[in-house]
Amino acid sequence: MRVGFVKSFGILAVALLLAACAPKEGEFAEPRFRKVEHRDFTILGEELMLSVVGGEAAWRDHLILLSDDMATRNNIHIYSKRTGAWELSALPVGRAAGEITLATDIQVMGDTLYVFDNNPPRLKKYLLPALLAREPMSEVFLGEIPMSDRSMHWAAVAPDRMVVVSTLSPVDGPDHAPRILWTGPDGPVATYDAYPYEDRKLIWNQYSTAYPYFALSPDGSKLVLSTSWGSTVELFRLSDGEIVREHCLYWVDPEFVQGKPAATSRVGTSRILATDSGFITAFYSREKDFDSGRYACDRIAFFDWEGRGLRCIQLSGYSATPISYDEQEGTLLALLWDGDGTMCFGKLAVKTKADNQKVTN
Repeated sequence: MRVGFVKSFGILAVALLLAACAPKEGEFAEPRFRKVEHRDFTILGEELMLSVVGGEAAWRDHLILLSDDMATRNNIHIYSKRTGAWELSALPVGRAAGEITLATDIQVMGDTLYVFDNNPPRLKKYLLPALLAREPMSEVFLGEIPMSDRSMHWAAVAPDRMVVVSTLSPVDGPDHAPRILWTGPDGPVATYDAYPYEDRKLIWNQYSTAYPYFALSPDGSKLVLSTSWGSTVELFRLSDGEIVREHCLYWVDPEFVQGKPAATSRVGTSRILATDSGFITAFYSREKDFDSGRYACDRIAFFDWEGRGLRCIQLSGYSATPISYDEQEGTLLALLWDGDGTMCFGKLAVKTKADNQKVTN
């Protein structure tokens, strides 16, 4: 009897803790977490000789970075996932077949590398085994998917779908670019044009030029989308030919950042990594150094698909952008950088011995 009571009480306690971490629609509150801890990454390899990184991805035993190397003018740089050692740089700047003009993001699905080239907007496809084998461009380049030039776009892919997110289009009427476009093998499936706010000025301030961080779950059924200033995080379901917003997290009142430079925003996210069970991002707070605008993405945050904060890992002295997460092993790989701009790869065992003990028991 006592065992049953203890077990029931434990389940109730967990439920209450989750409820406490669940945001309420329309309330502005920074995220809360079931577990907060201080941890640090193990460094992989040496300092990366790159200036600005525009995208990150993982494929098999490799890490892939998007960065226009001013010396070689190559855009794609591949490293060992195990050691962080450089392996290959490829895909130069240019307008010939397979070359890149203005890449803004990358993603990997299967053995295909997708590069979003924004001048003009199109999604280019490359065969990674051929690229790593240094085969000619004719064997590497798989073609491209043209996209509308009526707005700035970013794209995410899943096995049977592509989702395009656009910044707020200045064009009204039938020629405007939809905010979210879901396309399948046979063409457009659904669009979504609503915003979390009714005030047009607030919408313009948050969504006209800011980079939208977003990601699809591995099966493509879930979408998470965040403003780059972190005020609002939206969670969508994509099913039955519809895009449905299921949750909206209001972290910071957008009135706080309206008409002011981005440096005054208190909370923001970096790149989002979506998994089957939720999403991972690094987020920052500028409250401590308001006037200078300096910030650090020094907290790794884990959320479920209902927007509940599960775990927050506070880093010390540097920032991180998640690249890949192995849910079975509990291992997170990330791009790390410090206040001087020095970059390297890092590995973090998210599941500790205590966590593994809970799972086995």
